[in-house]
Amino acid sequence: MIETRRGPHPDEPRTLTAKLRRTAYYDACRAYAMKNRRAIAI
Repeated sequence: MIETRRGPHPDEPRTLTAKLRRTAYYDACRAYAMKNRRAIAI
């Protein structure tokens, strides 16, 4: 986490939510790719 001497960085909450959203997006993409691979394999 980025922290300044004055306290937490103002952009921290936004970046944190963006990070969570990005990980969720990647998980969805991975699941979709696995599903597609399974469909192609069959």
